Amino acid sequence: MKAEKKLRVRNFVWLAIALLILLGLIGISFFKQSRSTRALTHTWEVKNVISNLISSIKDAETGQRGYVITSETDYLAPYHLALTQSDLGIENLKELTKEDTIQQENIKRIDKFINLKFNQLEENIDLVEEGNDMDVVALIKTDLGKKYMDSIRKVSVEMFEREEQQLENRIQNYKNWRLTSIILAILSALLVVYCLIKIYREVYPVFSEIIETRKELHNASANLAETINKLKESQNEKLEEIKEKDIKLQAQTIKIERLEEEVNSLKNKHNT
Repeated sequence: MKAEKKLRVRNFVWLAIALLILLGLIGISFFKQSRSTRALTHTWEVKNVISNLISSIKDAETGQRGYVITSETDYLAPYHLALTQSDLGIENLKELTKEDTIQQENIKRIDKFINLKFNQLEENIDLVEEGNDMDVVALIKTDLGKKYMDSIRKVSVEMFEREEQQLENRIQNYKNWRLTSIILAILSALLVVYCLIKIYREVYPVFSEIIETRKELHNASANLAETINKLKESQNEKLEEIKEKDIKLQAQTIKIERLEEEVNSLKNKHNT
């Protein structure tokens, strides 16, 4: 009996340990899933920064072209804005991809070509300001600015492809951890149900036995009370009989005493 109880307790302990392990694994999987979600957001953020960087350079080129054609300084507003935005974009990319050595190398390359591009744009603007329109046209015809822009686009495409590759891996990781979390949650739910059924099967007989014992005690108590009542009734009846017999005995005693007095009286008369 003791060995059986120990075995039952040991089973419950192992079930509890298994449940705790499953809960721990669920926590880890949700943590990994959360990290995968942040990684996905990070990838989209990097791609967005790259797109904005290329867009700002195009705006700078467009503004410079408008200034070269019209000599109106209003066209330089996008150029000056792009200078600031490109610096911020590069710094942002460096921070976002600081753990990716490949992207860090790509950032160095694209930063180099962006600086060359802006130097070329600045040179064109300076020539216009100096009134050297022919030199500007000659410089533009060299297609040097186009070469820089093509290099910038090439590096940006490589950076996009790198992020797309990581995005696929991160999406797959997210799906895997999500599936793992669901499976572990289902296993935990099944284990909890099994534990409840196990506990019910172990505890229900005990409760049933307790209930039956209480019923038996209740019935025994009722029978005992009934027996006591019967004994009391029997005792009362006997007491009544004893009282009746005592009364009769007292009456007989009185009669005997009277008879003795009469006998004594007759003896006295006879002696006299």
